[in-house]
Amino acid sequence: MKKIVLSLTSLCLISTISNAGSLTVANSNLEMAGGITAAYFYVTNVGEEPNDKFTVTNLDFDLRSNINSQITFEGGLGSSHLPDILTPFDETEFEVEFAWVDIELTERFSISAGKLLTNVGYELFDTFNNPNYHYGLVWYGQPVNYPGVRFTYNIDEDVQIYGEYNHDSAGEIAGIKPKDAAAAGIIGSIGNLNFALNYFDYAGTKNLADLVITTQIANFDVALNADYQWLDDGAKDTLKAQGATDVEDYGYGIALYLIPHITKHIMVPVRIEYVYDGQSTSGSTVIDEGIYGISGDNAWSFTITPTWHPTKNTYLRGEFAYVVTDKKGFENEDGEKKDNRTLVGLEAGFLF
Repeated sequence: MKKIVLSLTSLCLISTISNAGSLTVANSNLEMAGGITAAYFYVTNVGEEPNDKFTVTNLDFDLRSNINSQITFEGGLGSSHLPDILTPFDETEFEVEFAWVDIELTERFSISAGKLLTNVGYELFDTFNNPNYHYGLVWYGQPVNYPGVRFTYNIDEDVQIYGEYNHDSAGEIAGIKPKDAAAAGIIGSIGNLNFALNYFDYAGTKNLADLVITTQIANFDVALNADYQWLDDGAKDTLKAQGATDVEDYGYGIALYLIPHITKHIMVPVRIEYVYDGQSTSGSTVIDEGIYGISGDNAWSFTITPTWHPTKNTYLRGEFAYVVTDKKGFENEDGEKKDNRTLVGLEAGFLF
Protein backbone atom coordinates (compact mmCIF):
# COMPACT_ATOMS: atom_id res chain seq x y z
CA MET A 1 0.00 0.00 0.00
CA LYS A 2 2.98 2.31 0.05
CA LYS A 3 5.91 2.33 -2.28
CA ILE A 4 4.85 5.62 -3.74
CA VAL A 5 3.28 8.40 -1.72
CA LEU A 6 -0.21 7.69 -0.41
CA SER A 7 -1.47 10.95 1.03
CA LEU A 8 -3.35 9.50 4.02
CA THR A 9 -1.92 6.11 4.82
CA SER A 10 1.67 7.32 4.80
CA LEU A 11 0.99 9.27 8.00
CA CYS A 12 0.09 6.05 9.81
CA LEU A 13 3.11 3.96 8.87
CA ILE A 14 6.41 3.86 10.67
CA SER A 15 8.68 2.53 7.93
CA THR A 16 10.03 -0.86 8.81
CA ILE A 17 11.70 -1.88 5.57
CA SER A 18 14.04 0.53 3.83
CA ASN A 19 12.78 1.71 0.48
CA ALA A 20 15.25 2.17 -2.31
CA GLY A 21 13.48 5.23 -3.71
CA SER A 22 12.18 5.38 -7.24
CA LEU A 23 13.41 5.35 -10.83
CA THR A 24 12.67 8.20 -13.25
CA VAL A 25 11.85 7.04 -16.77
CA ALA A 26 13.93 8.83 -19.41
CA ASN A 27 12.31 11.69 -21.33
CA SER A 28 9.22 11.67 -19.11
CA ASN A 29 7.98 12.64 -15.66
CA LEU A 30 7.04 9.03 -14.89
CA GLU A 31 8.50 7.56 -11.69
CA MET A 32 8.60 3.83 -11.01
CA ALA A 33 9.16 1.91 -7.80
CA GLY A 34 8.48 -1.65 -6.74
CA GLY A 35 9.99 -4.88 -5.61
CA ILE A 36 10.69 -8.55 -6.28
CA THR A 37 10.46 -10.97 -3.37
CA ALA A 38 10.47 -14.73 -2.92
CA ALA A 39 9.80 -16.98 0.06
CA TYR A 40 9.78 -20.52 1.39
CA PHE A 41 7.47 -21.53 4.23
CA TYR A 42 6.48 -24.65 6.12
CA VAL A 43 2.99 -24.58 7.63
CA THR A 44 1.25 -27.11 9.85
CA ASN A 45 -2.40 -28.13 9.79
CA VAL A 46 -3.35 -27.07 6.27
CA GLY A 47 -5.44 -30.14 5.48
CA GLU A 48 -4.67 -31.93 2.23
CA GLU A 49 -2.51 -29.10 0.87
CA PRO A 50 1.28 -29.57 0.86
CA ASN A 51 2.82 -28.38 4.11
CA ASP A 52 5.57 -26.35 2.42
CA LYS A 53 5.84 -24.07 -0.56
CA PHE A 54 8.27 -21.95 -2.55
CA THR A 55 6.62 -18.81 -3.92
CA VAL A 56 7.36 -15.52 -5.64
CA THR A 57 5.61 -13.30 -3.13
CA ASN A 58 5.68 -10.03 -5.08
CA LEU A 59 6.54 -8.87 -8.57
CA ASP A 60 5.38 -5.26 -8.49
CA PHE A 61 5.77 -2.16 -10.62
CA ASP A 62 4.29 0.98 -9.12
CA LEU A 63 4.00 4.12 -11.23
CA ARG A 64 3.50 7.78 -10.48
CA SER A 65 3.24 10.73 -12.83
CA ASN A 66 2.34 14.41 -12.42
CA ILE A 67 0.20 15.26 -15.41
CA ASN A 68 0.36 18.90 -14.28
CA SER A 69 0.59 20.80 -10.99
CA GLN A 70 -2.96 19.73 -10.01
CA ILE A 71 -3.41 16.25 -11.49
CA THR A 72 -1.43 13.16 -10.47
CA PHE A 73 -1.76 9.54 -11.60
CA GLU A 74 -0.70 6.64 -9.37
CA GLY A 75 -0.96 2.95 -10.17
CA GLY A 76 0.44 -0.45 -9.38
CA LEU A 77 0.82 -3.49 -11.65
CA GLY A 78 1.93 -6.86 -10.43
CA SER A 79 1.28 -10.16 -8.77
CA SER A 80 1.21 -9.77 -5.00
CA HIS A 81 0.70 -12.80 -2.82
CA LEU A 82 -0.98 -11.56 0.38
CA PRO A 83 -0.31 -14.47 2.76
CA ASP A 84 -2.22 -14.32 6.02
CA ILE A 85 -2.11 -16.71 8.94
CA LEU A 86 -5.48 -18.26 8.04
CA THR A 87 -4.91 -18.66 4.28
CA PRO A 88 -1.10 -18.75 3.88
CA PHE A 89 -0.92 -20.28 0.39
CA ASP A 90 -3.44 -18.20 -1.58
CA GLU A 91 -2.17 -17.07 -4.99
CA THR A 92 -2.95 -14.03 -7.15
CA GLU A 93 -2.65 -13.31 -10.85
CA PHE A 94 -0.81 -10.43 -12.52
CA GLU A 95 -3.25 -7.53 -12.39
CA VAL A 96 -3.85 -3.85 -11.79
CA GLU A 97 -3.57 -3.79 -8.00
CA PHE A 98 -4.45 -0.13 -7.63
CA ALA A 99 -4.78 2.88 -9.91
CA TRP A 100 -6.29 6.29 -9.42
CA VAL A 101 -6.20 9.88 -10.58
CA ASP A 102 -5.79 12.52 -7.88
CA ILE A 103 -7.10 16.01 -8.66
CA GLU A 104 -6.17 18.91 -6.40
CA LEU A 105 -9.25 21.13 -6.53
CA THR A 106 -7.94 23.69 -4.05
CA GLU A 107 -4.89 24.05 -1.85
CA ARG A 108 -6.65 22.00 0.85
CA PHE A 109 -9.19 19.87 -1.01
CA SER A 110 -8.59 16.98 -3.43
CA ILE A 111 -10.48 14.09 -5.00
CA SER A 112 -9.11 10.62 -5.91
CA ALA A 113 -10.98 8.20 -8.17
CA GLY A 114 -10.14 4.73 -9.46
CA LYS A 115 -9.09 1.49 -7.77
CA LEU A 116 -8.21 2.71 -4.30
CA LEU A 117 -6.19 1.27 -1.43
CA THR A 118 -7.96 1.40 1.92
CA ASN A 119 -7.02 3.77 4.72
CA VAL A 120 -8.18 1.20 7.29
CA GLY A 121 -5.62 -0.72 9.36
CA TYR A 122 -1.88 -0.77 9.96
CA GLU A 123 -0.69 -3.50 7.59
CA LEU A 124 -0.09 -2.42 4.01
CA PHE A 125 -0.27 -3.86 0.51
CA ASP A 126 2.79 -6.00 -0.45
CA THR A 127 4.66 -8.07 2.09
CA PHE A 128 7.81 -5.92 1.80
CA ASN A 129 5.93 -2.90 3.18
CA ASN A 130 5.12 -4.71 6.42
CA PRO A 131 7.28 -5.66 9.41
CA ASN A 132 6.00 -9.27 9.23
CA TYR A 133 5.67 -11.58 6.25
CA HIS A 134 2.27 -13.06 7.11
CA TYR A 135 -0.69 -10.73 7.48
CA GLY A 136 -2.47 -10.99 10.81
CA LEU A 137 -5.89 -11.92 12.15
CA VAL A 138 -6.98 -8.29 12.47
CA TRP A 139 -5.97 -7.59 8.86
CA TYR A 140 -8.10 -10.55 7.71
CA GLY A 141 -11.30 -8.73 8.67
CA GLN A 142 -10.39 -5.39 7.05
CA PRO A 143 -10.84 -4.02 3.50
CA VAL A 144 -7.83 -3.94 1.13
CA ASN A 145 -8.48 -2.43 -2.32
CA TYR A 146 -11.59 -1.55 -4.31
CA PRO A 147 -13.02 0.78 -6.99
CA GLY A 148 -14.28 4.04 -5.58
CA VAL A 149 -13.92 7.77 -5.07
CA ARG A 150 -12.33 9.55 -2.09
CA PHE A 151 -12.54 13.19 -1.01
CA THR A 152 -9.72 14.54 1.16
CA TYR A 153 -9.52 17.81 3.07
CA ASN A 154 -6.32 19.02 4.71
CA ILE A 155 -7.22 20.76 7.97
CA ASP A 156 -3.55 21.73 8.29
CA GLU A 157 -0.21 20.21 7.35
CA ASP A 158 -0.54 17.55 10.10
CA VAL A 159 -4.21 16.49 9.95
CA GLN A 160 -6.49 15.32 7.15
CA ILE A 161 -10.10 14.19 7.02
CA TYR A 162 -11.64 12.14 4.22
CA GLY A 163 -14.85 10.58 3.01
CA GLU A 164 -15.30 7.96 0.31
CA TYR A 165 -17.83 5.87 -1.59
CA ASN A 166 -16.73 2.53 -2.99
CA HIS A 167 -17.78 -0.87 -4.36
CA ASP A 168 -15.83 -3.14 -2.00
CA SER A 169 -17.53 -6.54 -1.83
CA ALA A 170 -15.21 -8.07 0.78
CA GLY A 171 -17.70 -7.55 3.61
CA GLU A 172 -19.74 -10.64 2.76
CA ILE A 173 -21.71 -12.04 5.71
CA ALA A 174 -24.03 -15.07 5.63
CA GLY A 175 -23.94 -15.19 1.84
CA ILE A 176 -24.91 -11.51 1.51
CA LYS A 177 -22.49 -9.48 -0.63
CA PRO A 178 -22.63 -5.72 -0.13
CA LYS A 179 -23.23 -3.80 -3.34
CA ASP A 180 -21.49 -0.70 -2.09
CA ALA A 181 -19.76 0.78 0.94
CA ALA A 182 -18.80 4.13 2.43
CA ALA A 183 -15.96 5.26 4.66
CA ALA A 184 -14.79 8.33 6.55
CA GLY A 185 -11.92 9.14 8.84
CA ILE A 186 -9.32 11.47 10.27
CA ILE A 187 -5.58 10.85 9.94
CA GLY A 188 -2.71 12.90 11.24
CA SER A 189 0.03 13.42 13.79
CA ILE A 190 0.59 15.18 17.10
CA GLY A 191 4.28 15.50 17.90
CA ASN A 192 5.80 12.02 17.81
CA LEU A 193 2.41 10.33 17.74
CA ASN A 194 0.71 9.33 14.45
CA PHE A 195 -2.95 8.35 14.47
CA ALA A 196 -5.79 7.25 12.21
CA LEU A 197 -9.45 6.79 13.12
CA ASN A 198 -11.59 5.25 10.38
CA TYR A 199 -15.22 4.19 9.99
CA PHE A 200 -16.18 1.75 7.21
CA ASP A 201 -19.80 0.83 6.40
CA TYR A 202 -20.64 -2.16 4.18
CA ALA A 203 -24.24 -1.62 3.08
CA GLY A 204 -26.46 -4.39 4.47
CA THR A 205 -23.77 -6.57 6.08
CA LYS A 206 -21.40 -5.03 8.64
CA ASN A 207 -19.64 -1.92 9.92
CA LEU A 208 -16.25 -1.38 11.44
CA ALA A 209 -14.45 1.28 13.45
CA ASP A 210 -10.67 1.14 13.34
CA LEU A 211 -7.94 2.92 15.28
CA VAL A 212 -4.23 2.97 14.45
CA ILE A 213 -1.63 4.63 16.67
CA THR A 214 2.11 4.62 15.95
CA THR A 215 5.09 6.18 17.66
CA GLN A 216 8.80 5.72 18.38
CA ILE A 217 10.26 5.01 21.82
CA ALA A 218 14.07 4.93 21.92
CA ASN A 219 15.08 2.39 19.26
CA PHE A 220 11.57 0.85 19.13
CA ASP A 221 8.82 1.47 16.60
CA VAL A 222 5.52 0.82 18.36
CA ALA A 223 2.08 0.46 16.77
CA LEU A 224 -1.40 -0.46 17.95
CA ASN A 225 -4.28 -1.43 15.67
CA ALA A 226 -7.68 -1.82 17.39
CA ASP A 227 -10.70 -2.91 15.40
CA TYR A 228 -14.41 -3.12 16.40
CA GLN A 229 -16.98 -4.57 14.00
CA TRP A 230 -20.72 -5.11 14.21
CA LEU A 231 -23.37 -6.70 11.98
CA ASP A 232 -26.31 -4.97 10.34
CA ASP A 233 -29.79 -6.19 11.24
CA GLY A 234 -30.23 -7.73 7.79
CA ALA A 235 -27.19 -9.94 8.21
CA LYS A 236 -28.35 -11.07 11.66
CA ASP A 237 -31.84 -11.88 10.33
CA THR A 238 -30.33 -13.92 7.48
CA LEU A 239 -28.19 -15.90 9.90
CA LYS A 240 -31.21 -16.69 12.04
CA ALA A 241 -33.21 -17.70 8.97
CA GLN A 242 -30.39 -20.10 8.07
CA GLY A 243 -30.73 -21.79 11.45
CA ALA A 244 -28.35 -19.90 13.72
CA THR A 245 -29.49 -20.11 17.34
CA ASP A 246 -26.88 -17.90 19.00
CA VAL A 247 -26.10 -14.78 17.00
CA GLU A 248 -24.17 -11.98 18.65
CA ASP A 249 -23.76 -8.83 16.61
CA TYR A 250 -20.16 -7.75 17.17
CA GLY A 251 -16.52 -8.74 17.12
CA TYR A 252 -13.25 -7.02 17.92
CA GLY A 253 -9.54 -7.42 17.40
CA ILE A 254 -6.36 -5.83 18.67
CA ALA A 255 -2.83 -6.08 17.32
CA LEU A 256 0.31 -4.78 19.02
CA TYR A 257 3.49 -4.28 16.99
CA LEU A 258 6.89 -3.93 18.70
CA ILE A 259 9.79 -3.36 16.32
CA PRO A 260 13.22 -3.00 17.93
CA HIS A 261 16.03 -1.81 15.67
CA ILE A 262 18.98 -3.78 17.02
CA THR A 263 21.48 -2.18 14.63
CA LYS A 264 21.27 -0.07 11.48
CA HIS A 265 20.80 -3.26 9.45
CA ILE A 266 18.97 -5.60 11.86
CA MET A 267 15.50 -5.41 13.39
CA VAL A 268 13.27 -7.99 15.09
CA PRO A 269 9.57 -7.13 14.61
CA VAL A 270 7.06 -8.80 16.94
CA ARG A 271 3.26 -8.87 16.52
CA ILE A 272 0.82 -10.05 19.20
CA GLU A 273 -2.89 -10.30 18.37
CA TYR A 274 -6.19 -11.24 19.93
CA VAL A 275 -9.56 -11.38 18.17
CA TYR A 276 -13.04 -12.08 19.48
CA ASP A 277 -15.35 -13.22 16.68
CA GLY A 278 -18.81 -12.26 17.82
CA GLN A 279 -20.70 -13.79 14.92
CA SER A 280 -21.56 -17.01 16.76
CA THR A 281 -23.39 -19.42 14.44
CA SER A 282 -23.90 -22.43 16.67
CA GLY A 283 -26.62 -24.73 15.37
CA SER A 284 -26.52 -23.03 11.98
CA THR A 285 -26.29 -24.42 8.50
CA VAL A 286 -23.85 -21.66 7.57
CA ILE A 287 -20.10 -22.06 7.88
CA ASP A 288 -18.99 -21.46 11.46
CA GLU A 289 -16.69 -18.60 10.55
CA GLY A 290 -17.41 -15.05 11.56
CA ILE A 291 -16.08 -11.55 11.03
CA TYR A 292 -12.41 -12.51 11.40
CA GLY A 293 -12.62 -15.85 9.62
CA ILE A 294 -11.89 -18.05 12.62
CA SER A 295 -13.79 -21.06 13.87
CA GLY A 296 -15.10 -20.54 17.36
CA ASP A 297 -15.28 -17.43 19.48
CA ASN A 298 -11.69 -16.21 19.84
CA ALA A 299 -8.10 -16.62 18.74
CA TRP A 300 -4.67 -15.19 19.42
CA SER A 301 -1.46 -15.13 17.43
CA PHE A 302 2.23 -14.44 17.95
CA THR A 303 4.65 -13.56 15.14
CA ILE A 304 8.37 -12.75 15.24
CA THR A 305 10.32 -11.78 12.13
CA PRO A 306 14.10 -11.21 12.46
CA THR A 307 15.14 -9.08 9.47
CA TRP A 308 18.55 -8.22 8.01
CA HIS A 309 19.18 -5.46 5.46
CA PRO A 310 22.59 -6.08 3.85
CA THR A 311 21.93 -2.99 1.67
CA LYS A 312 19.24 -0.30 1.71
CA ASN A 313 17.25 -2.02 -1.05
CA THR A 314 17.65 -5.70 -0.12
CA TYR A 315 16.55 -7.76 2.86
CA LEU A 316 16.46 -11.31 4.19
CA ARG A 317 14.08 -12.24 6.97
CA GLY A 318 12.96 -15.33 8.79
CA GLU A 319 9.61 -15.72 10.48
CA PHE A 320 7.96 -17.83 13.14
CA ALA A 321 4.21 -17.46 13.63
CA TYR A 322 1.76 -19.34 15.82
CA VAL A 323 -2.04 -19.07 16.01
CA VAL A 324 -4.43 -20.86 18.36
CA THR A 325 -8.24 -20.80 18.48
CA ASP A 326 -10.74 -21.88 21.14
CA LYS A 327 -12.25 -24.33 18.65
CA LYS A 328 -10.53 -26.91 16.48
CA GLY A 329 -10.86 -25.13 13.18
CA PHE A 330 -7.67 -26.40 11.50
CA GLU A 331 -7.05 -29.85 10.06
CA ASN A 332 -3.87 -31.90 9.53
CA GLU A 333 -3.02 -34.18 6.62
CA ASP A 334 -4.74 -37.12 8.36
CA GLY A 335 -8.01 -35.23 8.71
CA GLU A 336 -7.64 -34.69 12.45
CA LYS A 337 -9.06 -31.44 13.80
CA LYS A 338 -6.55 -29.10 15.49
CA ASP A 339 -6.82 -25.81 17.36
CA ASN A 340 -3.47 -24.35 16.28
CA ARG A 341 -1.17 -23.67 13.36
CA THR A 342 2.57 -22.99 13.15
CA LEU A 343 4.25 -21.15 10.26
CA VAL A 344 8.03 -20.91 9.79
CA GLY A 345 10.18 -19.85 6.84
CA LEU A 346 12.25 -17.26 4.98
CA GLU A 347 11.65 -14.35 2.58
CA ALA A 348 14.22 -12.43 0.51
CA GLY A 349 13.50 -9.18 -1.28
CA PHE A 350 14.96 -6.64 -3.70
CA LEU A 351 13.39 -3.18 -3.92
CA PHE A 352 13.85 -0.63 -6.68
